[in-house]
Amino acid sequence: MTQPCRSFKDRFVGYLALKILQATCKSAEVDLHTVDKLFHKMVELEETMGEKKHCVVLAFTHRSIMDYILVKYITFNMCGMGLDMPLVLAGSELEDNNLSEKIERRKAHCDRHVSVAAFLEGSPSSDGRVNKLNKEAIKTLAQVDGDYDVTVLPMSMNYESVNDSEILLQATKTRSDLGLTKMFSLYWQICVLKKTKPTSLGDVRVSFGVPSKLESTADVDAAAKNLQAELERLSSSSSP
Repeated sequence: MTQPCRSFKDRFVGYLALKILQATCKSAEVDLHTVDKLFHKMVELEETMGEKKHCVVLAFTHRSIMDYILVKYITFNMCGMGLDMPLVLAGSELEDNNLSEKIERRKAHCDRHVSVAAFLEGSPSSDGRVNKLNKEAIKTLAQVDGDYDVTVLPMSMNYESVNDSEILLQATKTRSDLGLTKMFSLYWQICVLKKTKPTSLGDVRVSFGVPSKLESTADVDAAAKNLQAELERLSSSSSP
């Protein structure tokens, strides 16, 4: 709760994310050996913040419904590196015609850069493979209005086992960003029902890939291919 986040709400969301993970996972580990390039990129963005507005897109692999919780946990604990708690987007949300406006509104809730967590694979893949990425979503993010400089940070979530129980599926059935009310509701349900409906996910490890710029004039096919290759590399090399 002492993290330097913008608001008490973000701090409480981070606290609930931690409690949910403690109730459902044996461990959630961030692979710090892969953080170096991310750290240097965030320092670079920090130094140019006065010259250009930045949009940081966290491009995650999609393995479990619990991914939505992990996003909150990771960014809350890495806010010192410039990662504000993001707007989480998946599925049809990435094809919303008003996406640019959503991202602009999110700026009011970010201390530095606009942070977006984008699940570009669509439905979760439980067998560890990286599904085909949504090229239209990548194109939309590249062309976000507001004169933003878009930086993509590939990140992989690898689980020892995946067990998306009915509790998790019901709590996140909208596949949308989990706000404070939903996070609190999910934690309450897990605490009350986990004795009869286990939600253990074993261990999970999060790894970071090589950051890259996403230009508005970029070749979308090439950008999607490069990002997919990086996510596949991370997934194959960062098993718990």
